[in-house]
Amino acid sequence: MEPLRKDSSTTTSSTERYTVSYTNPGDVMDSNSQGQQAKKERTKQALLAMLPPYEKLNKILSSNSEWWQTWRRKCSGTSASDETLLQFASKALAQGNIGALGTVLIAVGICSDDEKEVDRYIEVVDRWVLADDEYAATLEGMECLILKSKWYADVGQPRRAWLSYRKGLMYTQLMVRFPMSTIIEVTHFSLGPAP
Repeated sequence: MEPLRKDSSTTTSSTERYTVSYTNPGDVMDSNSQGQQAKKERTKQALLAMLPPYEKLNKILSSNSEWWQTWRRKCSGTSASDETLLQFASKALAQGNIGALGTVLIAVGICSDDEKEVDRYIEVVDRWVLADDEYAATLEGMECLILKSKWYADVGQPRRAWLSYRKGLMYTQLMVRFPMSTIIEVTHFSLGPAP
């Protein structure tokens, strides 16, 4: 287990954010291994292949993304609450984070206002991101799962929404029980009894 490392980019006066990393070579593939890199590249290419051309993508993400600001205020996990969908997509594409790319794909489907398009994007995200616990059990993967659940709840499919939320809860339990890399909010720390 590595020691706590202070994440200086997210420190505030009342709350400090730490990244806790645990590694167990028997449980997790080495992220620098050829097999792991090839798997990540295949997944990334499959997700990128689903995106429309750049100009069309910009138009889609700019034209019908009002819902994003409300959703980001409620679920800001990996980005600022004032970050636009276009900014988030640009960052996700530049970083190549698999969970964030999955979120972008679902967002593109939601912005298209065509339920068949959303289903097509969700199928791809399910296959390449959410079916693989190495991607789904990350903070970005959890956000992707929550967005998928939100979509199902918004279009009146409570069973599918519940199943998605349940899967997210299962991953959350696993992340707490067997953490690989987790972000913890520290609001108060005391060695003695509470005041």
